[in-house]
Amino acid sequence: MTQIANGEAGSSVRAKINATGLAPSKFNATTAPGVLDDDNDSAGRGDGLNFEIGSTWVDTVLEHAYFCEDATTGAAVWHRIGAPKYNGSLYISTAMTSAPAGTPVKIGTASGASTELLELGFTHTSPGRLTYSGIGSERFVIACNLSMTHSGSNVTASFYIAINGTIATGSRIDRKIGSGADAGALALRWVTVLAPNDFIEVFASVPSGTLSVNYGVLDVALRGN
Repeated sequence: MTQIANGEAGSSVRAKINATGLAPSKFNATTAPGVLDDDNDSAGRGDGLNFEIGSTWVDTVLEHAYFCEDATTGAAVWHRIGAPKYNGSLYISTAMTSAPAGTPVKIGTASGASTELLELGFTHTSPGRLTYSGIGSERFVIACNLSMTHSGSNVTASFYIAINGTIATGSRIDRKIGSGADAGALALRWVTVLAPNDFIEVFASVPSGTLSVNYGVLDVALRGN
């Protein structure tokens, strides 16, 4: 009978298991995995799990699962598995008027109302505002569609997504409104990381006069890694 050297059997079984895709996994984590959850256990968990490509990680707090695409020491890459968990939406139910006079301000500062459509991890805390109420920081896609008029003619209005009252300058879209009787329309989009209690609004500015946003929908949804 062939004798198996000490440790050889374990190595052989280990190699066979890995060949079937059953890499070392962690099913009782309380956080998301990071770059140090790698092939050398650089995060120092002390549980002996040196991860490999195909390893699975379950965050029992956020109820998210991840798989390992790259286990390189100090540069592990993990991707979340599954559908988005958080999303929110509201629509402008009465015209929101403002007179920005060149300085961007929140739409709806002067008047107007909005109503929530769908919320999971978001709350509708004031007109035109969605507040993130989930657990942990996540990357979201924000989208907004607006229809507006102006008290003047041929006026160019600028619109922005704002986070916690601070404008995301890269989200700016300009729209010339033909006349006070004509309605213009536009769409805004922005991708950002939100932490719990961060809130989203839409800001606008015009050179002069009064801007009225007659209709609009603000949506936010979790973006995959």
